[in-house]
Amino acid sequence: MVLSVRQRRNSLFFLLLIFSTGWLWAKPLSEQKVFAALTINLVRFTRWPESVFNKAHPYLDLCVFTDGQVQQVFDEFQTTRIKDRGIHIIYVSRLRRLQSCQVIFFQDVVASRLKHMLFLLHSQPILTVGQGVSFIQAGGIVGLDTVNHKPRLYINLATLKASGLIISARVLKLAEVFNFPVKTD
Repeated sequence: MVLSVRQRRNSLFFLLLIFSTGWLWAKPLSEQKVFAALTINLVRFTRWPESVFNKAHPYLDLCVFTDGQVQQVFDEFQTTRIKDRGIHIIYVSRLRRLQSCQVIFFQDVVASRLKHMLFLLHSQPILTVGQGVSFIQAGGIVGLDTVNHKPRLYINLATLKASGLIISARVLKLAEVFNFPVKTD
């Protein structure tokens, strides 16, 4: 059986996901666990401007804006360290708390509220992660999905550039990249 280039890329990204998060071997993968693990791995391959971090706060703040079930999945990553920084998982329900995050994972947010939040965050160095192409169309940077039980990664290059973040070229090669315009109104 010959795999297409896209199938090879998706397989490579999935292998990267599995090998870099050892706990996945022991447990069946739910969609929430896949999204949480992919979000953590995206952090590994993302660079923030130096001005984002200060020595007084040695953590990367990953905010979760969603329901309790997904929060439990993210709790498993509380002790993870990436690039000499611990990950501080914060559960938020208010917009003003989001501005202090370096990463925000959105799930199950009403579309009109999500668009408003993403509009307010669009030019800040915050990695926004949500579900599917509709998330990046609304102004998010990374959309995650599963198609036929395989993870898919969508990136909006225009929003990524506006944020000032840099995602590794290796990840961009694995993703389906879009260039939806950044909404400024």
